[in-house]
Amino acid sequence: LTKTEAFEKLKKEYESIPITRKDATAGTTEYFVPYLTLFSKEFVDAMPATTAIKPQYEAQLKLLFDIEEDLEKLEFEFDETLFKVSSKVLPIKTKTDGLEQKNTIIKFTCLKDLDRDHNIDLYAYPKARTNASGKKIQPTIEDRKLAGRIRILRNDHTVRREEKIVLVNTWTDVDASGEKEEPQFSDAEKQNLYYALHQALVIPVIKEAILDLSTNSDFRLGGKHLVDTFIRYSTIYKNKNEEKNYALYQDCKIAFENVGDSNGKCVNEQYKDYFLVFKFGIRSNDEKVAGSVQSISERNVIIYTLDSNDNCTLNHETLHGLGLCHSHRNHPIIPESMSNYKYTFPCAQESNIQAKPDRKNATNNIMGYSSDAYTLWYWQWKIINSNIK
Repeated sequence: LTKTEAFEKLKKEYESIPITRKDATAGTTEYFVPYLTLFSKEFVDAMPATTAIKPQYEAQLKLLFDIEEDLEKLEFEFDETLFKVSSKVLPIKTKTDGLEQKNTIIKFTCLKDLDRDHNIDLYAYPKARTNASGKKIQPTIEDRKLAGRIRILRNDHTVRREEKIVLVNTWTDVDASGEKEEPQFSDAEKQNLYYALHQALVIPVIKEAILDLSTNSDFRLGGKHLVDTFIRYSTIYKNKNEEKNYALYQDCKIAFENVGDSNGKCVNEQYKDYFLVFKFGIRSNDEKVAGSVQSISERNVIIYTLDSNDNCTLNHETLHGLGLCHSHRNHPIIPESMSNYKYTFPCAQESNIQAKPDRKNATNNIMGYSSDAYTLWYWQWKIINSNIK
């Protein structure tokens, strides 16, 4: 696809509303309806008190205004049995100079489970007019025009998903010194994972476990999974071709599954259907790689420990395991087998496809490489959670 064709395809993912400008020569503007996922207050309130991080049932959104003529009022319309809006009538009603930010923040609260998508609409009421006798006539519903819309997606039990994840602190003693390299998943890492999955109405059930490989010869100096004192992420050949060490993923998985107690019973049987995330206390032989999924849509991830604090690799790689590709290109021609590589954008870092970093035009999507990556898009939610339509 050309850029134009790809953009037209992306636009079709969302509802658009044509806006006819007051000045006929200005033509028509497309308003793309923003989509929002929220859990319901009734569902969140019913969750066990022991839930580590509960999902959000409310969101604060900053509004932008483009008003062509003074108004009587801007007013939200919504089902008040399902939603609560912090300010039903907005204080902004005067003409703006194009699109302006007025520091207007509105809180939207979802009260009940939604069995379908719901719109919260914003209507513009024209200024009251004065009739021939001098009486002021207030605008009616018939006079108003749709000025904005936000769509809250269905969030009931038919859409919500649960994902069981075990975070495996993987111990090594690469030089047999008796000093084990013991990693730890930080609170910030786990919080970011919760926040990412909640966007797609996925509730993570997270457990932690230990895999002690400190006496495993494959993880000792000279072992097949080490390069010097680093975990072998890949093998680089003389012709500079690089081959990923896929055996590492399977060997970690098998070792974890085969951990036994004093009676020979497999202690990790309880994690049979869990998404596996192994974290080593050392880095890999590629110092730029903080972690990697076995393959896209494979629920097996390995994280490495770098010198700098890294709280974003866990959620990024987990989302790879749930089917998401990068939000930037990694291939000159995207393979047909990677159908989830739907849309791509500039990358904040240089790559084999992009010679220079493009931080200005990079997105804040979690599947990109921006330092402030925190969001996912509607079409990505549908990949992670196939119940979202």
